[in-house]
Amino acid sequence: MSSGLVEALFARRGLVLAVPAILVALLGSPSVAGFLPGLPFLSAGLVLRAWAVSHIGPGSRTNKTEAPLFLTRSGPYGWLLHPLYCANYSVSLGFLLWLRPPNVVALGLATGILVFYWLLSERETAINAGIPVGRQPKLTGLQLIRCERSTWLSWTALVLVSSLPV
Repeated sequence: MSSGLVEALFARRGLVLAVPAILVALLGSPSVAGFLPGLPFLSAGLVLRAWAVSHIGPGSRTNKTEAPLFLTRSGPYGWLLHPLYCANYSVSLGFLLWLRPPNVVALGLATGILVFYWLLSERETAINAGIPVGRQPKLTGLQLIRCERSTWLSWTALVLVSSLPV
């Protein structure tokens, strides 16, 4: 895939992912009992995301496509190259399991979102090649909540939209 397209996907990743999220919310049939199969994926994704953001800091909240000054290798970044993408994919699977869109839609979206995050991770790996490892001050409490406010608002909106009667 062309690097220009991948750069555009990265810069607009929130909007790109909003479309399938709204589709799932509108086509799904969520229920309280249906929430249970998705709960492990949602929980694991949210915990991993909070852990990752606490180590990488607000620098992860950018649409800028240039390389960072240094790489974080603490916390989950010591284990995974792209823990935020892994966390987001886990949350996506949790929402798909909970919202239960038609199987073909769920399978298509799970595959499409996986490819999307794979493309972004390949892009990031190439950009970050040769960048020195550094240390970001760890975010805690309110700093972490403030840094992640757009994520929480997006997921809350998805839950609210999916709760509307169709």
